[in-house]
Amino acid sequence: MTDDGNTVDFKSFFSNALGKESFLSIDRVENDGQTLYGKFNAGKWGTFPVFLNSTKILKENLTDWILGKQGNFFGP
Repeated sequence: MTDDGNTVDFKSFFSNALGKESFLSIDRVENDGQTLYGKFNAGKWGTFPVFLNSTKILKENLTDWILGKQGNFFGP
């Protein structure tokens, strides 16, 4: 597995990368609550504006989550 082009161990990467993330604010909600926009703290990677989109996969009764960084969401 690679991270930004650098080879990393899969298990240790995710053990160190996950578990400290949280929304600091939810600033906008759209699509009947399926899409959230807000300020997100990603642990050692810092804080930045993101969107979180969830869609129900009806056939398998699962939820698909997409988290992405927003460009210029909080101004210049």
